[in-house]
Amino acid sequence: MPNYRLQELKHETFMYVSLSLTALGLDYYCDELQNDMHSKYKGRVLFDQLLSHGLKEQRFVSIYFDGEQFDMLSFRVESSVSKDIQEKCSTFFLDNPDALAKSVLSKPQQFLFKKNYYVSLAAV
Repeated sequence: MPNYRLQELKHETFMYVSLSLTALGLDYYCDELQNDMHSKYKGRVLFDQLLSHGLKEQRFVSIYFDGEQFDMLSFRVESSVSKDIQEKCSTFFLDNPDALAKSVLSKPQQFLFKKNYYVSLAAV
């Protein structure tokens, strides 16, 4: 079973987002992702690290992929990810409750994550 799900975004800054399926973190599956993306894409890849970092500022990071490998020197925390990308990522985790249950989020945090997401959608 893969440790991530890669979704196309077609966004001006990020063409793909990698959604972690493990709380072990990006370094655990980076080589696997790099091999899967080899020669298919060049540009910044967004990583949603909800399962390993929770709702902290480091939830979203990006790294430049040159078509062969990630340039780890280009690593940066993304503190202003657009609302539509955040919603897409949140929807993914709500649709995959088994992954969310394996996260660093406590049970109350998981409950609030689910509740706050649905409340924010109701307001739209």
